[in-house]
Amino acid sequence: MFVSIVGSRACRSAILAVMAALLLAGCTSGGHGTPVSTTQTGVFGQVRDLSGAPVAGAKVMIGAASATTDAAGQYALRTSAGQTVVRFEASGFVDTVERVLVTADNVSGLDAVLLPEAAGQSLDAAAGGTIDGTRGAQLKAPAGAFVDKSGGAVSGEVMVHLTPLDPGVAAELAAAPGDLTAVDDSGAGQILESLGMLDVSVKQDGNRLDIAPGATIEIRVPAPAGVAAPPDEIPLWSFDESAGRWLEEGVATYDAASGGYTATIEHLSWWNCDQVGSATCIGGCVEDENGNPVPGAGIVATGVDYIGMSDATAGADGCFQLAVRKSSTIAVTAYHAAGGGQQREVSSGEAETQVPPGPSAACLDLGKWVVKRGEVVLPDGTVIDCAGVSNPMEGCFDKGAQLASCFQPAGACAYEGSSVTTSTITYANGSKVERTTDGMGTVSRYYAPDGTLCGEQRIEVLDYAGNQVSSRITVSLPNGQSESVGFQLNSDTNGITFTCTDGRSVVWTQEDSAIFQACSGESTESCTGSPTVTPGGPCQTTADCDDDLTCCQGTLCTLPGMCPGGCATDSDCTGGYECCDIDGTTFCLPPGTCTIGDSCSSDSDCGSFTCCKGSCATSCEAGPCVSASDCGAGEICCPGSTENTCSEVVSCYSGRDCASAADCGAGSGLICCGNNSTCSTEADCAVGQTCASNAECPTPLLCCDNAMAPGCQTLETCDLGRPCAADTDCSAPGFTCCTRYGNLCYDNVSCWLTAPCTVDADCGTAPGLKCCMISTQLMCIDGDVCP
Repeated sequence: MFVSIVGSRACRSAILAVMAALLLAGCTSGGHGTPVSTTQTGVFGQVRDLSGAPVAGAKVMIGAASATTDAAGQYALRTSAGQTVVRFEASGFVDTVERVLVTADNVSGLDAVLLPEAAGQSLDAAAGGTIDGTRGAQLKAPAGAFVDKSGGAVSGEVMVHLTPLDPGVAAELAAAPGDLTAVDDSGAGQILESLGMLDVSVKQDGNRLDIAPGATIEIRVPAPAGVAAPPDEIPLWSFDESAGRWLEEGVATYDAASGGYTATIEHLSWWNCDQVGSATCIGGCVEDENGNPVPGAGIVATGVDYIGMSDATAGADGCFQLAVRKSSTIAVTAYHAAGGGQQREVSSGEAETQVPPGPSAACLDLGKWVVKRGEVVLPDGTVIDCAGVSNPMEGCFDKGAQLASCFQPAGACAYEGSSVTTSTITYANGSKVERTTDGMGTVSRYYAPDGTLCGEQRIEVLDYAGNQVSSRITVSLPNGQSESVGFQLNSDTNGITFTCTDGRSVVWTQEDSAIFQACSGESTESCTGSPTVTPGGPCQTTADCDDDLTCCQGTLCTLPGMCPGGCATDSDCTGGYECCDIDGTTFCLPPGTCTIGDSCSSDSDCGSFTCCKGSCATSCEAGPCVSASDCGAGEICCPGSTENTCSEVVSCYSGRDCASAADCGAGSGLICCGNNSTCSTEADCAVGQTCASNAECPTPLLCCDNAMAPGCQTLETCDLGRPCAADTDCSAPGFTCCTRYGNLCYDNVSCWLTAPCTVDADCGTAPGLKCCMISTQLMCIDGDVCP
């Protein structure tokens, strides 16, 4: 498949590394004064759902510090060195907590997978009752069992969410909080084998409740399918979110009739039925192909003959130790964002060790783990040479094959990032790829060794549905021909199904994917000029850093100008960035971000940001209130889980659990949507519902005849991707029949963005686009960021 045959994972990771370095530099409130020293120690990563799709707008917290994920699900946070507990929250998902080891002067990678929260079911708190959830999950509550966070008794209707997790399904196990290490009731560390997990949440008006002191409720945790002989009794564990660890709290009993474990609990949280395995530990060191340590590398150990998982992060020396079950078979993977990975299946030792292991000579030494681009090492030790890997997509995508045969990169590659969303990779033989990310997807333009344009490739996410994410790849050749291939990721099978242009379906397995990713570049050398991927390899002088990097404050390799105090004027920054004074320290930041923290009277004073309480900010968090008199015009005092805050009535109630419209706030105009029992507008509730005519859809929706978006949809959603012959075939305002992407309806800006040009007039009628020189090529981009 052409999309990953060309390019390199190291070069693709570079932009994320640059953004992490920017965020960790301290983009807080504005100010003036003497530059101060900033230590680059923290965490960055990506938040995804079970399908692998990024989760935008998720809140990531380390103590009082927080960040919000961007459209790609990415985040970065500064913190101190040591074991760090990170909390992830997003609307519609169960909250989760992960732990990561952060080493000084390095940024550790930590990705998170979020599990969709089960729909709420109504229960009368005063009367109590039984709630039956999915997969056989159950809750039985006596009368008056719940209290609010202040300890007050709760009456009336509450919403019960029972979200089961099957640890036998790899995609779901990745969403489990923490790892399967724990502390038993004697305080000793243990390694766990899970036979079922359940998150139990009860809410009223969107606020979390707990069990009243002295009261108990009964739950049933579904056991995973395929367990041959479930034990009659099994230790019960709850998840301590403050410590990021499982704690033993009693015993659960197996109910053969329901296929689940019943238990009595005294508080609401994640609950886990686990067999305790005596713990031992394994260790090793991760290196690149040149023998250099890879600090921040991730290591995951998954039980082969037991259901369990533990993970660790390599320290500054690239070495790690992690707990596993003793005398067991374990699949261990060492990986890093720089690309490459090594997988092994190992047998753990018999020496019992503590959890977490800490420095211990009793750990089984697995030796060196070499992360090398251009090859993949399978669990059986087989080394797959990329030169001998055939293309399973042969004949599936002819235009993509033509583009690949023209591109033909060879030799070492050099990376140049001209802005946050554009980059160029040039190979030793002259082949080149220019990549631009916009709101609609990623566009890559490929050039042959002699500089001839081979064509363009666009990758778009079309739809998320349950456990599947559907996408499309379109290749456009210089002769005007284009071709598209659809692909669908299924989290249940961990496979990808491609729909070829001839109608065939090609399915890739997880092993195919591992080989495919490791063989995604011709050269086994890293791209020169690419930022260190940790980011921030340790250094004492600039000589310790890769080409085009500088040693920031004698501790960390960064791009010039991205070191705190690294610029004095805009001319010291590259790629259209601006020199911003943030809290008295200067940084090169994307255009328009310098206003953060400046005084303001309205949003217009803040560029693309928000005027919040007289200062420009990325978002505005309302202050506490007691009554509406504490709030501004048009606001109410919105009840919250820990405190009340001022907000508009629609913002207050939108997305809350409900049983009827009465739960959605007087005057909000919201309804209780039967699709998911949440408060929403009538139009939002109707999106996607089956229809035969426009009359069956509320304003402003219409009954869409586009097979890509059937049912009630907005005009823009309905038009997007519709086949067309002329602009008149596209009804949405600002849409055009885009020949660049195979005669499909797109909004005008997305159609022309990154198009080759000579003068501004070549950028069509798209507002704001100009013909600008990016690297060595003229293309249509936003005029505001034109260098």
